[in-house]
Amino acid sequence: MPEGSNICNVKELKNILRSLDSDEGVRIEQSGERTKMFISKGSSGVFAVQIVSDDSTNDHDVSVEYLNSVQEVISVIKTVFSEGASYLVY
Repeated sequence: MPEGSNICNVKELKNILRSLDSDEGVRIEQSGERTKMFISKGSSGVFAVQIVSDDSTNDHDVSVEYLNSVQEVISVIKTVFSEGASYLVY
């Protein structure tokens, strides 16, 4: 886990996602897993969620979803990661 990261707490993440500025983002990962998630929020309020595998060798291993709400983002996080994932705001 990166230094300064926090264990994911749904309530806390919801507040962070709601307050993201367009020049900020959130990285989520889980110790021992090869998958990372990067979340940003555009000025229109739409979230871009990029899911990347460390062993990605081409663009086919990267997926990007555009989501309209914090709840949709939380749902994707819960689908990709189990308990114990950590996040870092950048």
